[in-house]
Amino acid sequence: MPQPSRIDDWEDVDLVLRDLGIVEYDIEKDEAKMTATIQRIKERYKDNLNAKYDEVRQIRKEIETFCAKHRDDFDGKQTKKLNFGKIKFRLGKPSFVFLKKQADIAEALIQMKLKQCIKTEKKVIKSALKELATPVLQKLGIKQVPGMLSWFIEPFRDKIIPTNEQEK
Repeated sequence: MPQPSRIDDWEDVDLVLRDLGIVEYDIEKDEAKMTATIQRIKERYKDNLNAKYDEVRQIRKEIETFCAKHRDDFDGKQTKKLNFGKIKFRLGKPSFVFLKKQADIAEALIQMKLKQCIKTEKKVIKSALKELATPVLQKLGIKQVPGMLSWFIEPFRDKIIPTNEQEK
């Protein structure tokens, strides 16, 4: 069930803005306490976890090195199942490294009559559409819609929260 509105006039809006500022400030204080607590917990476990992360990296590296040397044992498959897990490998697609500017390469492809290797994009310049009359836009299948109305609500913290409280 929705709560009845507390706002009947601009004076009420001003008081509710004050309430909003206080609640937002309380949320920030609680989030800051939470973050500090999380940081203390992370710091307590950091050394132990870093040692374990290093061990994981070393074990994975050993397995990858062995598998790379014995890739023939995969029998033409990309996955090898073992008792305690499976090893998969994927060979990525080859990629191209351009040693010259793409524009220069595109121009050379055009001169070599290899246009199938070039992508030409056709894009509408929306800012230029502003100059067209509505009938022209309609004929093109374009409809101009008005912008969205947005509200920005900003409590004045310095007038709500005492300065010595904000510094904590």
